Amino acid sequence: MKIGVVGVHCNTTPLDFREAFIKSMGFLQKDPFSFVVVSTCNRVEIYFSGPDLVKIQSALLACIQNIFPLEYLYSYFSKDCFAHLAKVASGLDSAILLESDIQRQVKVAYELSRKPLPKDLHYAFQKALHISKTLRRSFGKTSSSLESALWDLCFKEKKEPLLFIGFSQTNRQIFAYFQKKWEGEMAFSSRRKEVEVFCRKKKAIIEPWMDLDSYARYPVWIVATATKKQISFVKKETARCIIDLSVPRVISPTAKMEGVSLFNIEDLDRVFQKRKKQEHKKKSLYEELVKQHAGRLFNLYEEKALLERSMPRKSWERNRIADIFHAGNQLQKTLKSNAKSAMGARSVLSEF
Repeated sequence: MKIGVVGVHCNTTPLDFREAFIKSMGFLQKDPFSFVVVSTCNRVEIYFSGPDLVKIQSALLACIQNIFPLEYLYSYFSKDCFAHLAKVASGLDSAILLESDIQRQVKVAYELSRKPLPKDLHYAFQKALHISKTLRRSFGKTSSSLESALWDLCFKEKKEPLLFIGFSQTNRQIFAYFQKKWEGEMAFSSRRKEVEVFCRKKKAIIEPWMDLDSYARYPVWIVATATKKQISFVKKETARCIIDLSVPRVISPTAKMEGVSLFNIEDLDRVFQKRKKQEHKKKSLYEELVKQHAGRLFNLYEEKALLERSMPRKSWERNRIADIFHAGNQLQKTLKSNAKSAMGARSVLSEF
């Protein structure tokens, strides 16, 4: 499986550098290779595929090195890359163990990939998402979540008006979690047209986009948007608590904040690090299961590729069809056996 990844993560890279890395990725638009870029609050990763992975990685690093310090980057190839992607999609590499939103983000990144992808990348992303779904079906959701952490952070303000800046999926999820608990008014400010229908349905207020005078009546802001515009000055009478989840940040790191408590994604990461210690044993178990599952799927792909190379296409297809028929016959036998067992169980139960 000819796949590789170059990326940065919040555990090893400060937020300033992650923002610089995101801004440096314009060169990908001109590159002849196919990429999938997974960009979230905690990581930015570029997945690639080709006959010479080292050559592609070197080309990427050559474009990045003038803008970004390479010591913060990590790389994986082939089997290690596939195992890493499965771990990311499953929420084992996130600030919140088994978080569900990362699965959506990986899927969206895969679906929005700019160019036609090689089959190796298709297989890697499809099977990584499959592993993620299997793990969540088996173990369910974690008790920790971004929404619950924000609720703990904002609990004292729950009777105050609350403003969501940006109509992102993240803000909508937080809104859904807060809706039954928050006692004050809630509002959205966004450029997107869908916000009007959403707010009418959910009985939320709509505020003009980036209008600080309109924002003044909201003591609490939750910011999660992809806008490039930054807010560089916030008065005390405008807001008391601002939580900026955007990467790059919307509230400028050099902003003058008069009596305003500002939290960004790195501040929340520190909160989650304390919770992570309690879930360390669970995480080790999940990681081992994902590693084993990814290993089996990787080996299966390699065996299939070897068969395709070692025999003519028609011969391989005949063997594959024979395997499918054999698997179908085995499944029918299993189903008949299970049906007989079920009938036997019903007859025994009917005697009572």
